[in-house]
Amino acid sequence: MLETKELVALRDEINEAIKTSRRLDRCHQQFLARRKDGITRARQTSYAAQSASLAASLKAEVNGVKQTACTVLNLVRG
Repeated sequence: MLETKELVALRDEINEAIKTSRRLDRCHQQFLARRKDGITRARQTSYAAQSASLAASLKAEVNGVKQTACTVLNLVRG
């Protein structure tokens, strides 16, 4: 039987991954919107650093969700 605490933890991890995904989407949208004003080296560097950081964070969070889901649902990860 699934424990409520485990399911809540899984839900919380999923919510954090969704938030990070939305932040990454906003980062891309803002960069594209600002592109109309011209691309500067500083703007491009800032965008690259921020998007890389958010992408790495999202990847780690998704891996955490997978691991927690496998643990909670007793799945074999292959």
